Amino acid sequence: MVGLVVGFGEFAGVLVFGLVLGLAFGFAVGSADGVIKWAEQPASSTLATTPLTSWKADRALTLLRVITLALAVGLTPGPRHSGVE
Repeated sequence: MVGLVVGFGEFAGVLVFGLVLGLAFGFAVGSADGVIKWAEQPASSTLATTPLTSWKADRALTLLRVITLALAVGLTPGPRHSGVE
């Protein structure tokens, strides 16, 4: 009976950890996705665009996509491994 209670306690800890990690990851990636969708909205069509300005805007949007998703995934807390076993 004691082993069952201890085993359930470990399972509950893992379950809570997974839930917290999933929520943190979902919030981070969802926020990054929202920023990217906002940045993808077309600019004013009253301004003249040249191929160079279009390329610069596309390059900036690509950098924004990469940086926001890298930060979202990189800053999400996860299990810390010291490398020592």
